[in-house]
Amino acid sequence: MTLFNVTTRTTLVFIVAVPNYLSTEEFIAFCGSHVEYFSDLCFIRNDAMEDRYSVLIKLVNQAAADGFCCSYKSTTESGLVLLILRFATSTSLN
Repeated sequence: MTLFNVTTRTTLVFIVAVPNYLSTEEFIAFCGSHVEYFSDLCFIRNDAMEDRYSVLIKLVNQAAADGFCCSYKSTTESGLVLLILRFATSTSLN
């Protein structure tokens, strides 16, 4: 089973670690045209990990989530590596 297995597809995406040198505004810019398909966006800071933060994204539909994950899985750009996980359940952010 892989992270992108058909049985684990949802509209929720969790990015485990984004380095702190990338501001939240820069992260949003990095996401480019996918941002228009975000319905919820939550930046999560953990005091135990001072050098990075996590991001939880809910996309408007399955196609948008698939497109985002395919665009950025195993992304390395300017030293930035995003580890993207998809939730196995379709838990609501509300």
